[in-house]
Amino acid sequence: INSKKFILYLKNVIGLTNNKSLTLNVTKWFNNISEKNRLHFLRGVFDGDGSVCQILKNSYCISICSYSKAFILLLSSYFNKYKNMKITKNYIHFNGKYAIEPFKNILTNKNLHFKRKYKKFQELIKHYK
Repeated sequence: INSKKFILYLKNVIGLTNNKSLTLNVTKWFNNISEKNRLHFLRGVFDGDGSVCQILKNSYCISICSYSKAFILLLSSYFNKYKNMKITKNYIHFNGKYAIEPFKNILTNKNLHFKRKYKKFQELIKHYK
């Protein structure tokens, strides 16, 4: 991009920033968007930094990884109403059947998702029904 005017537009109007994990107040930004857009944002985060894992043959887990402490705190705050959330320094995850409820609104949009992760999530749901 070689247009200074366009770059200023992206920074000042859209809110793009360099080194976002160090410069963006992600909590303030996240709290100022609608719930619908939060779900879209979280789907994008999950598609990029999340995983659905099958543990042996009888259990699944869902996790999101981030090296931003502020972002992990934001995720834990958003998901705090759900049971059995586990938080480590760089991960937030849910095990077993408890992974369905927090992610069903995020991952059930049939048009916007990575097929592989969506398929794994559908396997998780089927496994616990």
